[in-house]
This record gives sequence, structure tokens and C-alpha cells, in this order.
Amino acid sequence: MVCKFVNASTADGYNPYRITRDGVDWEVVDPHDPWSFTGYWGDHQVIYLLKLLEILRHHEPETLRAFLTRDLFSYANVPYRIKPYEKLLHDPKDTVAFDRQTEDLVQHRVKAAGSDGKLVWDKHGQPRLVNLAEKLLVPLLAKLSNFIPGAGIWLNTQRPEWNDANNALVGNGVSMVTLYYLRRHLTFLLELFQPLADGETPVSEEVARLLSAVHAVLRKHKPLLQGKITDAGRVAIGRPPLSGGGV
Repeated sequence: MVCKFVNASTADGYNPYRITRDGVDWEVVDPHDPWSFTGYWGDHQVIYLLKLLEILRHHEPETLRAFLTRDLFSYANVPYRIKPYEKLLHDPKDTVAFDRQTEDLVQHRVKAAGSDGKLVWDKHGQPRLVNLAEKLLVPLLAKLSNFIPGAGIWLNTQRPEWNDANNALVGNGVSMVTLYYLRRHLTFLLELFQPLADGETPVSEEVARLLSAVHAVLRKHKPLLQGKITDAGRVAIGRPPLSGGGV
């Protein structure tokens, strides 16, 4: 179940609509359907996955530790793109662009390779595989990149987080529930990653850059924790650490 969960998550740290016998599935815009929307679900990779990780550590701790450094895990190639930071500010209820070109590419690959066509491929034409350490870092960094001190995790994917809305009808504002679980998740990961502290663990270049950038932002603004954080302080912390838009 842990493998199934992390293999369904995307390279920008979210999870698609559902998993079926045909692999991951996502919503596609239909101009004839007024209930047709696109959007990422972001809670499963923290709240539900954390519970599965805790169970696996309790029953098979060696298996979990081995997963951290083995390239066994993939990324779902969901054709959604989070809009740049400036556009998120302009309209926080219109944050996701549907990438038709990627959708067409994925469907072409599915016809040729089955459900593996829904995964991110490498330059050799095979699903790109990474270790569990990277797969756990990516959604964590996505959440931290959308952290608003004194509020919660900013919802910018047009879908609600767990227990933040009734019947999945609201997906904007901030999530406090996910923030609370994120703290528990961080505590778990600090202990899980501890055996890796004295060595090197390979991750993708893009993930390493984002990790360094997020760490630099949090370290720079740590003095703000000494008092009440102002709106100006929230903006300073919340601006994207990398150029080119939001995570």
C-alpha cells in the first residue's frame, strides 16, 4: 500500500483523482459538463500515507529503511500545471492549467505501453524511478512552499484537504488540519531519515534545489518566530523560493 500511494504522486507533490485497475486517473475538462473541473488532491500524501508509513515501520522497519535508498518508485504524469505565483494572487480560485499537450502524449504512450504510459518517463523511454526518500521529500516541500505562518497550508490546487470541506465542494483558503498532520509527518521523517545523516542519499537535481531553497527561506526568516508574525512577514516567507512560479 505504501508503494501504491507514493507511485501515484506527482513530481510537484500532489496526488491525482484516483487509482483504478488501469493505473492513476485524473479529471479532464469537459465543456459540456458543468461539474467538470481539474484539480489536485493534496491530503493523501501526508495524512493517509503517514498512517501507512507508521504501520510499516512498526511491523517491518527494515523494509521501510531499505526503501529509502532503492530506486523503485515512479511519478504520475498528471497533465496539470500550477499557475505562477503572481497568477495565484490574482485569482486564488483559478490556479490550475490543463496541459493538453501532455495529456495527448500520455494517451499515446498508454496505447503503446499500457498503464506505464501514465508515468513520467526518462530520456531512455522508460518510467523514471527514484528512491523513497525523494518521494517523501517532494510532497513535504510542496506543503512547506504553501505554508502561511499563523494560518495553515494554502490551498492552491482547487481541491480541499482532508476534513476541510464537506463533500469536496471547496478547495480554497487554507488548511489547518493538514498543517497539524504535517508537524506529525515531519517528526516521523526526522526519525526515519536519521540513519541517512552520515552519508549521501541521491535525489533528483530539481528536488535538491528546491530543498535548499526552502531551507534557506525558513532559516532566513526564523527570527520572525520571536514575536507576532505580521502580514508583511507572511508575504516575505510565502514568496516562491525559486523563480518561475509556484510549486
